[in-house]
Amino acid sequence: MRARIVIASICLSVAGCGPSNKIEPIYISADQYQSLSCDEIAGEAQRVARSAAAVAGAPDSNAEAGGHVIVWPALSSAQSNDATKSALGRLKGEFDALVLTATQKNCGLKFQQAGA
Repeated sequence: MRARIVIASICLSVAGCGPSNKIEPIYISADQYQSLSCDEIAGEAQRVARSAAAVAGAPDSNAEAGGHVIVWPALSSAQSNDATKSALGRLKGEFDALVLTATQKNCGLKFQQAGA
């Protein structure tokens, strides 16, 4: 399970999980999430992913995911202006920091890209 989380984390932060996600994350320190419980990390990650979907005008894939599966929305940078890309980059940085914190705390959360 831990390997799956690490692989998902690497996929989300390095490769963006596919050609449609070209939003570069803005670095956010994971230190700010260290005091959260695993349930709080899951809730915060879902909130960030939902915010990203709203900013991008993408469907909220977390509505169908359920449990401790957190889905980063499929985003297309082709339709995004600079302000939208900046907002999505910040949210992506927050999401990556939450993934890292969940991995460090062995939370057993599953992170995935929408459509993957």
